[in-house]
Amino acid sequence: MFVEVEGTPDANGLLMDFKHLKRALMPLIDEWDHATLIAQNDAQLLDIMRGAGWRHAVLPYDTTAENICLFVADYLVESSRDLLIERKIHTVRVRVSETETCYAEAVRAL
Repeated sequence: MFVEVEGTPDANGLLMDFKHLKRALMPLIDEWDHATLIAQNDAQLLDIMRGAGWRHAVLPYDTTAENICLFVADYLVESSRDLLIERKIHTVRVRVSETETCYAEAVRAL
């Protein structure tokens, strides 16, 4: 997954320190790291994962690359809106690669 932000750099030419972007995304990364992503309407798979005690995260829709992009872009904009506005960021772009040449992308404007 690639996350990009666009905006107006400050007087030093800095748009956003990577540590701030990483900090904004860490709750999501911590939840998803080494987990199986499951759609909330996939009752059979949820029962299996819960029954086995396996690590999983539930998404509100099918776990396609397109939907994951939308989810992450919306998450970043909603959870870090103040930070993004403070840093004069106007666009968030998320890309999820399925292969080296196949990907989905979502763009959200603030």
